[in-house]
Amino acid sequence: MALLVDDDPIFSRVATMALSAHYRVELARDGNEAVERAKALLPDVIIMDVFMPNRDGLDALREIQSRPDTAQIPVILLSSRPELPSRVRPQELGAAEFLSKPMPPVTLVNAVQAVVQQSRARPRLTAGAGNDPETGLYDQVGVVNALEQELSRSVRYGRPCTLAVLKPLAVTQADPAVCAAVVRKQLTPPDFVGHLGQGVFVVVLPARQLVSKLVGLLAEARVAYRSRTLDVKEVSEGGAEQLLEKLIS
Repeated sequence: MALLVDDDPIFSRVATMALSAHYRVELARDGNEAVERAKALLPDVIIMDVFMPNRDGLDALREIQSRPDTAQIPVILLSSRPELPSRVRPQELGAAEFLSKPMPPVTLVNAVQAVVQQSRARPRLTAGAGNDPETGLYDQVGVVNALEQELSRSVRYGRPCTLAVLKPLAVTQADPAVCAAVVRKQLTPPDFVGHLGQGVFVVVLPARQLVSKLVGLLAEARVAYRSRTLDVKEVSEGGAEQLLEKLIS
């Protein structure tokens, strides 16, 4: 099965005709639909445009690759801007392939067949670097990779971005799974949260005031937390790892 994600009806029709000789083709129109259909269908491959309304392909790619159930689905990104790969950070593309639009239908079919064959030849992993088995969230490696992507988007789209570290006042009182559920419930894409161990969470949100809300909700769950925040616009240099170390120290 192939999941085709594109808001251009003409391209979608042509691509569907080309791919349907080899795959059952399901459609989505934006990044939000891409994530939901990827979770529901677990397709063999996702072919996704980068620039779409509501949620772009890079945001959707990040979530798809961060979830244990969809992380190993091969993704081909499409864009009518051939210079895109040189303008984004390597972490934003992850393991995704990239094709420039327009392309002959046979080029798309050959690329899809190649990535599906490569994916089937790889061993399937149930866990690995980037995922915290205790909570199902990002671990420190996953946080750094996701934060690199969000820093780039914040600059590219002028999107506000606040990085916060939440630490429990008493580690013995913090059940990571319970606290993770409290925090996760308040987040909406493209916000994200990671767990660094011992109940310490890293959250990326659009505004500082939401961090205070999270601390209050954790207090209602009878776990006292303190927070440190940093607005990305206040940072003149340094990558994700440096920002994270600055807040944790």
